[in-house]
Parts: sequence; C-alpha cells; structure tokens
Amino acid sequence: MGPIVFVAAFAVYAVTAAPAVGWLDSAELVAAAQALGVSHPPGQPLAALLGRAVAYLPVGDLAFRVNLASAIAGAAAAAALYRVVARLRGPVVGAAAALGFAFAACAWEQSIRAEVYALTVALLLHALDEILRDRPLPAAFAVGLALTVHPDNGLAIAVPAAAYVLARRPAVAAAGRMAAAGLLGLCAFLYLPLRAGTAVDWGDPNRLDRFLWTVSARAFQKSLGQPDPFGGRLGDVATALAREVTLVGAALALVGAYVLVRGRDTRAAGLLLAGVAAAGAVARALVGFDFDNPDALGYLLPAVAALVALAAAAVPRAIAPVAFALAAWHLAHPLTLRGAYAAETYGRAVLEPLPPRALLVTSFNETTFILWSLAGERPDVTVLDRNFLTHPYAAEVARRRHPELAGLIDAPLRGGAPTPIAALPARPIAFELAMNFDADDPILPHLWPRGPIALYDVPPDDAADVRAAAALTRILDTPAPLDRHGAARALAWNAYVTARFDCMVHRRDAARTAYGRARALTATTTGDGDAMLIELGKTCGLDP
Repeated sequence: MGPIVFVAAFAVYAVTAAPAVGWLDSAELVAAAQALGVSHPPGQPLAALLGRAVAYLPVGDLAFRVNLASAIAGAAAAAALYRVVARLRGPVVGAAAALGFAFAACAWEQSIRAEVYALTVALLLHALDEILRDRPLPAAFAVGLALTVHPDNGLAIAVPAAAYVLARRPAVAAAGRMAAAGLLGLCAFLYLPLRAGTAVDWGDPNRLDRFLWTVSARAFQKSLGQPDPFGGRLGDVATALAREVTLVGAALALVGAYVLVRGRDTRAAGLLLAGVAAAGAVARALVGFDFDNPDALGYLLPAVAALVALAAAAVPRAIAPVAFALAAWHLAHPLTLRGAYAAETYGRAVLEPLPPRALLVTSFNETTFILWSLAGERPDVTVLDRNFLTHPYAAEVARRRHPELAGLIDAPLRGGAPTPIAALPARPIAFELAMNFDADDPILPHLWPRGPIALYDVPPDDAADVRAAAALTRILDTPAPLDRHGAARALAWNAYVTARFDCMVHRRDAARTAYGRARALTATTTGDGDAMLIELGKTCGLDP
C-alpha cells in the first residue's frame, strides 16, 4: 500500500499546489533552483538540485514545477511513515496514519509550495524506517543529507537516533562505518563552493571561512536568545501539536507510547518515536514559536510524524479502519494555494513604477526573494538589499558585482546610517521603506512613496499614484486564503512603514491615509502589528 499512499498524497498536493512564486522563502528557493544557486544558510543544496531537476517537467511555469518538488517530497514522507507504522501495526493502520499525517496542516502547507521542510522530513522518516529495519548505514546517510537541508529538523531525529544506536553498543568498526555514512551525506555541502558567485548566493562560500559561516547558519543563531521564557514557548509548541494531531490523537499518542514501550519487541521503537516527538518539540521551542508563520509548523513535522505513529500504535487492528478518521478530519478542512498569484503580483507592483536602469534598494528579504525570482522580467533593474549588506562578506560581494555602487555600498546602506547625497549613483534610484531609516537621513525629504516603494527625486504624480494603489489592491484578489493572508501581512507592513516615513517627513495627510490602510489590513492578520500601530498613532497623532 506504500505506492498507493504516495500517489494519493501527491495527487492532493499537486491539485492544491501554488502555481507561482510564494511568500517568505518560497520565492528564494524558486530562484535558487532556477540559477542552481546558494540559498539562505545552510545553503539548501539538495533543495536546489531537486527543484532544478523537477523544473524540466513540461507542466506549468517554472515556479509551479519547483513547488511540485515539495509535493514529491511530501508524498515520499507519507510513504516512509507508512512503512514505519505498517511494520508495527499492519498495512491498514499504516496507510491511515500516513494519510492522517500527509493531510495535517503542517505537512500539507509545506508540500504545496517551494520549501525545505517536506524534503527534510522525507529524509528523516526514511532514516527512521531504516533504523527500525536494523540498517544503520543508509539511515546515517539519510540523516547526513537531512542535516544539509535543515539542521534543526535533522537534529530532531539525529539525536534520538544516535542514542538508540549507541544504546545497542555497536562495535567500534560498526560505529565508524555509521559515522562515515553520515559524513558522506554531509558531503552534499560541497555543492556550495561549486555554486558560489551565482545570481542567488548567500555567503559567497568559496573560501573556508565563508563556507563555515554558511553551513553553520550563524546568521540565524541569534534566534536562540529568545527573551520570553522557555516554558511559555514549549506551551505554544504543545498547543500547535495538539491542533495538528487533534486532542484525541494526542491522547492516543500517549496510550500508544505506553503500549509500545511495554512490548518486548516494540519497546525500542516506542522509545525512539517518543524521543523524536520530544526532540522535535524542544527544538522548535528553543527558537520560539509564531503561530502566524507557516515555517513554524514546518519545524514541527518530525514531532507530528512521531505522534501520529504513536497514536496509530494505540488503535486495535480489529477497528483499524477507524484510524482513517484523522485523514478524513484533515481533508474536511482542506488547504490550498491553487490560484495563488499574490506574491508574484506584488513583485510586479514593485517593478512597475521603476524607470529603466533603476537601482532598487530593498529592505526586506521577502521582497528581495520575489524580485530574484522575477529577475528575468526586468534585467535592467539592479536590486540591492540594505540589510543583507550587514552580513559577513555581503558588502565585498556587492562591490565586486557593482563597482560603480561602491560609495553607496561601503556604509550608507548598512545599519541605517545617514546616506550622503553624493554617494547616490547617477541613475534612477528607489528605496523600499523600512524601520531602520535614520530620522536625520538627508535623502528622506527626497523620497516619494509610490505603491510599495519610494522613488528618489521624482515629483508626485497623482495618476501614477492611483495606478500604483490599484496594483496593490489587486494583490488581495486571490482565491486562496493562505495566499490572501500572506498578501495582507506584506501590505500591512508596507502601509505601516509608509505611515511612519510620512510622519517622519511631516506629510501628515499622507501618513494618516497610510495609517488607515495599515489598520484595515492588520485586522486580517495576527502578531504584534496592533501594538506597533497603536504606538505609531499616539506618537504621530494619527488616531481619529
């Protein structure tokens, strides 16, 4: 039944997959697959290679094909979970558990857009299956590969799996072979120096120091210093896990863990699955949990898969068909990105107001990623991300690629320092507004917002402003709720920083208009936007 599980999961994913580039990191991964580049740390070599391979399929546009790579990986993860559960409880319960996992929100959403989580969990569940079959070498190789895709998720299984294997006291030679197999999987990182210098290139990892900076994901290690208490974060993770497997499923997982641990032949499997669930939950809690961010659910995939497997162990074979209730429950609340063109439309709304040969200085990685994926539509536009330039090596790479912009790259774009007018290039320039613009920056009075960007030294144009506003409005005309939420979030933030900018340059009427737009859009999202808006309204006197 494994192939049936794979086909069923893939069919649902393919029908509901995004047809274009998406929000967050999806657009970057599409661009990295297209260019065979180096995406954000740790570089995601397998994601780029798989996306590029699937890009040769003769269906849809390139972004849709790269999104299908996640669908293939998600279906493979479901098939691997089937093998794990079927070995413990039989094929019917195995199929029910696998489909229940496949259609859980965390797995479904990560399998219909370009992302790394479905690929990671597919490798990890394959490793889990190999361990339970007493085949540690392919398991170690799969874990090594998974660590090159997403180290945090990889550790969720690598740590309990290593404990499981070492508890059996393998011979020194056997342990050495397993370590070698894991290191062989990590050799996927050798892709990074080979592809340094491409159009999508974080860290320029063609030297040892840059390579180590990239693979260690040092840029994101500050996430470990979350100010809120660990217990609260763990509580948020527990709540999210209960949502994914339902309260009944969570209760069954506890019963299933007890059943497996009591059995002599299943004790090791029960402890291993419980360890994966615990490690996955703790790993996510260490870096915080944001219910508004779908990537947070991606982190939970190993834990959810382990909980589903444990819950399946509590289902008696006599009533095995009842186990399909979890899959039916999730299918009754379907997720879809079909028709989701909002991110692509947003990227075109950014590009449309730009004159020929413009330099666009972006401020948010999400915007930068979308423009990377649309680079072929405006090859005359140069994009620089002012926050990327604060990363090690980024300024050097930017100077090498754009020597004519060296005066602007060296300091003004980094850290919100004032921008000397003399450093601006003799070409059209636009900025994406952001929080770290200095209030005394001499360029601010020269910037005029138009749609999602601000043009430098371009006088106001009412007709152009109306067209730009209409383009932003169209972004919300998407049939997919997931896509609409991402669009509202991006537009709300853009309206907020625009209102803040207009307040800084004392354009009170424009600030009040942008503030009202931000309030209306924030009402459709979650997070701390309300508190920031309230503070802005008080500071600038924008509340009615």
